[in-house]
Amino acid sequence: MTLREHVNKWRACDGCGLATVRNLVVVFSPWKTDPQEDDPLILVVGEAPGKREDRTGDAFVGESGQILRRDILVPAGVKLGIITNVLGCRPPNNRDPLPAEIEACAGRLDELVEAVKPDGLLTVGRISTRVKAYHWRQHFDGRPTASITHPAALLRDGHPNAKTMRTLRAQVAKVKNLLKKLGVRPADDTTTEGCDHDWVQAGRWVLEDGGRMPFNACAKCGLLEG
Repeated sequence: MTLREHVNKWRACDGCGLATVRNLVVVFSPWKTDPQEDDPLILVVGEAPGKREDRTGDAFVGESGQILRRDILVPAGVKLGIITNVLGCRPPNNRDPLPAEIEACAGRLDELVEAVKPDGLLTVGRISTRVKAYHWRQHFDGRPTASITHPAALLRDGHPNAKTMRTLRAQVAKVKNLLKKLGVRPADDTTTEGCDHDWVQAGRWVLEDGGRMPFNACAKCGLLEG
């Protein structure tokens, strides 16, 4: 089967109960930022589509997706990728995927791997990472893999702030290391020197008298203002 045939098949999937509550199946979305001929193809796998993804049929296009694309994939230097999720359908109220749903959707991921033959795997979030440990080992045996925190966790922690910016930089470093294993020279590290800082309110300092003073951090390099 061609990739297009796989997509058409999975868009009509009724393999689990989510078929009765979803709007659209999110099969995958391509990721390209001026790739060169020898750039590796990275399979990026999150957990499940959200409300916006269910409406558009595209993977990682909500707020978490913007962080993944703009603040992780771009600064890490990922030029070519396929972005998808463990599940192709949105669970009600964005709950965690059920084991039966994961199993029902496993064939979609198997076929996607066989069709696009990615060079490396990046799992996003605890569920995707857990599934990788027992299901995708056969596909990626000997090929580089990496796991990062789901951007939704950053949003729950009030991103952007000093803590989440540190976490974000750590995730970028993991992806850079994945690319390094695939023979890609790391993208130039973002440093505080020479950065045209994009200041955002990041939190409040707790003062000795119990008061609080707001502080800013650069959304690009994480430098605290002042």
